[in-house]
Amino acid sequence: MIHYYLREIYLQDTDAAGIVFFSRVLTLCHEAYEACLKRSGVDLSQLVAQGIILPIVATECQFKRPMIWGETMTFNLLPELLGENKFVVNYLFYFHFVLIDIFTIKIY
Repeated sequence: MIHYYLREIYLQDTDAAGIVFFSRVLTLCHEAYEACLKRSGVDLSQLVAQGIILPIVATECQFKRPMIWGETMTFNLLPELLGENKFVVNYLFYFHFVLIDIFTIKIY
């Protein structure tokens, strides 16, 4: 199932040139991930309280063009189950329906 998340790029997300810097991309992905879990009825705080943790073990990004201050991005989240306790979330970043970045997070 594809999950969607809309997010404007704020000044706080960017460097002095108005371009989103790499570490902030991971923050944006996690923000989208939490919002999609919440919309799906998953309470992340309850999982943590039950001792269920979802550690991120690897990330990868293919930058096709910069994300720029003031743009509204559409994030498509595509989760993929790899095993009983492993999954990957692929994030496709779109600006005006044009794919600009691909970010992958592996969770084991």
